[in-house]
Amino acid sequence: MTAERVKALYAASVLAEVLGDLSVAADFVAEGEALVAQVPGDKVTHARIAHADGLYAILQWRSSSRMPAFG
Repeated sequence: MTAERVKALYAASVLAEVLGDLSVAADFVAEGEALVAQVPGDKVTHARIAHADGLYAILQWRSSSRMPAFG
């Protein structure tokens, strides 16, 4: 059940990040990071949260530095 919850948190965090709601995304990522410790052998689950965290970091940096979107 934990892996499914982390998958849902991943999806929710990425959606929040894309929509620009970084504070909500941070909450989802933090909850996912807390849960991922409960599934130590599940590399996909760890990768999902790492990806969400990395995307959050990039978007937070871009938001704080007033960088224009890529492309």
